[in-house]
Amino acid sequence: MKKILFVDDSEIQRKLISRILTKEKVEHVSCETVSDFISEAENKKYSAYIIDLNIEKPGDGQLIIQTLRKVGDQTPIIVASSSIEDSAIKKAINNGANDYICKPIDRSLLISKISNIVDSVERRVTLPVFRIPNIPGNDCQVRFKTRVRSISERELILKSRTYFYKNSKVSIDSKFFDLIGIERDLIELKVDRCVKIKDSNEYLTVLSFPLDDELLSKIRFYLSSVE
Repeated sequence: MKKILFVDDSEIQRKLISRILTKEKVEHVSCETVSDFISEAENKKYSAYIIDLNIEKPGDGQLIIQTLRKVGDQTPIIVASSSIEDSAIKKAINNGANDYICKPIDRSLLISKISNIVDSVERRVTLPVFRIPNIPGNDCQVRFKTRVRSISERELILKSRTYFYKNSKVSIDSKFFDLIGIERDLIELKVDRCVKIKDSNEYLTVLSFPLDDELLSKIRFYLSSVE
């Protein structure tokens, strides 16, 4: 059975949401303050949260979302706000909200959104996890599509939606190296660092070339030819 926890400082909005959920026979608890909501969320399990963006202070709904996700609470979140600014909605989604609904709240739309996100969570299947022993032969290769952002004598910078861990090894097979005159099928590079591009879902990955005089000379020749 669905159980909803919501927070709004407006008594009118709390009564409206409560009336909608009661009519749909959805169990629910309403909160007026941030502290009441956090306390309730910590002590009980809910199917979904409905959070106003501006409760006691402007933007404190965003802080609630961040706090919930930071402590590992993955309960679906619907943001309910009179704000129709794309930036506020985008920030809420980036902070971890699953969906949003604008005030004045439409009954049918709210119930539809609750049903969609709650049902999607309930349909998730947890499969057993088996540990693979660390023995020869259990290595595998994974291919990722990336773009070469820049190149220097010592580094190659890639842009992609994949996060690469520091010191991991990356084998690159690309026609890009044909331009440099490198005839090797694969070149293995080490990840120095990987940083997320601000306001984007992409990363910049810095790879270091191996200390190879022949490889370095070809890269230098290529760089000098494109200056």
